This record gives sequence, structure tokens and C-alpha cells, in this order.
Amino acid sequence: MTQFIPKEWFVVQAVVCTELLEALSCFMHEMCIHGVTIEEDALNARITAYFDPDSAGEVRKRLGNYVQELSRAFPEYPEAELTCSTALSENWAVAWKDNFKVMEVGAKIMISPPWLSPDPGERRLIIIEPAEAFGTGSHETTQGCLELLEETLDAREKEGLPTAVLDVGCGSGILAIAAVKLGADSVTAIDNDPIAIESALENAQLNGIEGKIIFENSGIHERSKSFPVVAANLDAMTLTSNIDVLKDIFLDKLVISGVTVDQWDQLKELFRTHSLKLCRELIKTEWVSAVFSH
Repeated sequence: MTQFIPKEWFVVQAVVCTELLEALSCFMHEMCIHGVTIEEDALNARITAYFDPDSAGEVRKRLGNYVQELSRAFPEYPEAELTCSTALSENWAVAWKDNFKVMEVGAKIMISPPWLSPDPGERRLIIIEPAEAFGTGSHETTQGCLELLEETLDAREKEGLPTAVLDVGCGSGILAIAAVKLGADSVTAIDNDPIAIESALENAQLNGIEGKIIFENSGIHERSKSFPVVAANLDAMTLTSNIDVLKDIFLDKLVISGVTVDQWDQLKELFRTHSLKLCRELIKTEWVSAVFSH
């Protein structure tokens, strides 16, 4: 069957503060099967999503309602701004792919979309399909988490310690895939969003390691087993509300990210009051990643 490709796309752009980026981008992705791109600076992000023109009315209504719901739930943040337009599908196809480049992260990692074929040299190549809005490695939180995970696994390897890794809220699976390629003995990836698990599994298949990661559509509170290393690239609110569970499920190191600089002192103090020791912090633009131990 030949897939129908419209001559024009209905394009929605949303300018949103970084605190609400994840919520709005995931909602737009769930509505959209034709691609979502994200461009960020220190304060705001621009989400661009492409829809069939026949769905314009429904898209306007659902997105407008969701933006209002976000505004009511988080009145301390500015309301997202939506703009709508049309674009030729040929121009969209080129522009969408042009947004994604090969990235080098840390000392060992290289991230690439599947349509490029870079020479990784001595780096570990991670292929991520950016059509899913679950994390492509471009955001400072993902990069910080990847760098600290690399350091953590390197340190354990030098000490001759076996390492099992748990990736909490795995999204695209990029951290779990990196853990495998960085030498972890076993990796488990969990997310309470079944679409994220599907995306993570597809990315693991692109990297030829689907059999080396256990994927589970579950939440953190369903964990009964502890892991030497736990990676949690979440957000300050989720980290705060789950601190007791996180404390119980890691044995050696907890790698966290998703915290803004202005949230960091309060979160760091909370972790200290729960008898967790800060081992390392890494600041990238307005975002903090960190490693804690018991």
C-alpha cells in the first residue's frame, strides 16, 4: 500500500518555558505521528509539530485546552504561546532532518540519528531515532547524565566491580543503551509510559542490543530489587517525591538530572537530610546533573 503524503502540513509551534517543556512536548508527540522537533535556549524552548491538514481544527482545540490546563496547574510559569501555519511537505522533510547532527558527549560517547553514518573512532556510537519526543541527547540534562554515568561506570570498572544499572524513566532508552555500550553487566530500563518503552525498544534494536536490556512498563514504586547504579533523568518534583524509593533502590551510586540551577540548592539539601552524600555535580547552562552515594 502506498502511504499518502499531503502536499502541505499543518504546523504548530509552541514557545514554552523549560519547566513545562517535557509535559507539552510529550502531549504534542502523542497527538502527532509526523515528527516533533525541539529547539532550546537557557530560558525557553520552541516545539514544532507537523500534522495532517485535515486535523487542524481538532489539533487547535486539544492543544489550546491542554495549554490552559498547564497554566492552571502551574500558575507560577508563563503560559505557552501557540502559533499555527502551513508548510510544504518537501520543505518539512528536509528541515526536520537538518535539525539533528552527530554529537560527541563525554569522553567516549557519540550520538547519531540513523540516517547518518559517522565514523565513531574510539567512541561508542549510539543511534537514536529522533522522531520520538523522548530524548535525543541534545538536552543538557541528558548530556550531563550521560557524562556522569560514563564516569561512574569507568570508576567501577577500575575497581573491578560488576555493575547492574537501572534507568528510571528511560524515555528513548538513551541512558540504558549507553550503559550497555559503556560496559555495564546488565541493564534494566523502566518507564510508566508504554509509548516510551516502545521507543526505547526500537532504539535498542537500531543499536543491535535489544537482548541486552530488560524493558519494563512500570513505575519506580514497583521496584523490589536494588541496583549498584541507578540513573534517573527526571525533574525536581519527581525526584523530590520519590527520594525515599530512590534511596532504597541504589546500592552504590545514584545519577540524577533534570534539575534547574535555581532548584538545585533546595534539592541538594533535601538529599543531604536523607543521608545521601553528594559525590559530583555537573552544571550545563541552566541545568544540574549530579551523583550521590549513601
